[in-house]
Amino acid sequence: MLPLFHLALAAPIALWQDSRRLELGMGVMRWILLLLAVFGIALAVSAKTPGLLGLGLLLGFGCLFLALFAFAAARIASTARPDATLLTDKDINALRASLRKPGAQGSTPPATN
Repeated sequence: MLPLFHLALAAPIALWQDSRRLELGMGVMRWILLLLAVFGIALAVSAKTPGLLGLGLLLGFGCLFLALFAFAAARIASTARPDATLLTDKDINALRASLRKPGAQGSTPPATN
């Protein structure tokens, strides 16, 4: 039974961890969160009982908070450079070696009186 349970969870976990490969794109989750936030606030506005009001406010503001971070993460990811373009340790050491040390030329600034 354990292998069947593991196989049943393998597909959703793979989709969750590697959402870049989805044909729908990465923006689906943030829009779902935004729709849930609108639903939660609409539920809170139309609630007749305090419990339903609290549930709607919790759902609305919680999903709105998560959607805010999802949109911010998508914005940051759209302008971020891939890791392949970053300098390696070898490149950084070569740049450090090529820089001139300050004051190595031996010239001193002129004295002013």
